[in-house]
Amino acid sequence: MRTPQRRLIAAACVLSCLAALLTTAPAEASRTDCAPEAGWPAQDPQLAAEVVALVNSYRASQGLSQLGVSQSLTNAAAWKASQLAADVATYGAAAFDHNDYVTGRTPEARLQACGYGASFGENIALGQATAQRVMEQWLASPGHKRNLDYPGWTAIGVGAAPGGAAGTAWVQNFGVANPDPITTLQPNVTPPAPTPPAPATPLAPPIEAPLVSAVAPAAAAPAVEIRSRPRSKTRKRKARIRWRISGIAQNVSCTLNGKKLRRCGYTGRTVRVKRGRRHVFRVTVTGPAGTDTALVRWRVLRQR
Repeated sequence: MRTPQRRLIAAACVLSCLAALLTTAPAEASRTDCAPEAGWPAQDPQLAAEVVALVNSYRASQGLSQLGVSQSLTNAAAWKASQLAADVATYGAAAFDHNDYVTGRTPEARLQACGYGASFGENIALGQATAQRVMEQWLASPGHKRNLDYPGWTAIGVGAAPGGAAGTAWVQNFGVANPDPITTLQPNVTPPAPTPPAPATPLAPPIEAPLVSAVAPAAAAPAVEIRSRPRSKTRKRKARIRWRISGIAQNVSCTLNGKKLRRCGYTGRTVRVKRGRRHVFRVTVTGPAGTDTALVRWRVLRQR
């Protein structure tokens, strides 16, 4: 498992003390299986269904396969969403993590307890008001977008738990196997069969950095860095420009010689220009914490 790029953590002694204090609490038993604890925020199947529809609509626009809903992945995502909504309200931002804050249970162990034992990916978020908004923020984050863009997924499960003090908790679980098609998104809280599934083998990267609003520190300002560009003087009319975006970016726009381009990706753009002229390409990224711009200047020489 790759270490998340950004993680909110608490001191190890605090975690160990909390675990010791709660070891004998009856409610903690559910943290070893797939049943949510009593009093945790309930799931909203309609919100979960909206996220599934948005994911498949986005993947269709990218020419990627549609994802079927998996009951085991849905159970795992629903458990995690309710746990996040409850624990962040109780313990604060330190509880916003892919691992269970109280027991330290890993995503692999959770998915296996919920009946899923194949390669997987996970996106989490907290505080977004609508399914559309959380999808926009996942797509604006390169790490989360990689999970949404991965062509090998065939299955999805989504959890959405509104009602917590920090807002709605959202979880997407992706998988490469879908042995359990379902007819409803309502999670099944019945513990899985005692025979454990095969060990999960995460993909690289299996889990991306968590995305949070409302409870996290201020969002990182977006920044764009040019990674490849045409030579300053060239005879080639086709120019391939690539860049890397860091921080939280909500929009990316491009101009060529002052004219806005209709399409501008999150990683690069190829343009075709005229000979015998100087050209200027500008890429601009905007986010909740600011704006950044990068320029590429070059000249296309005339043919000999």
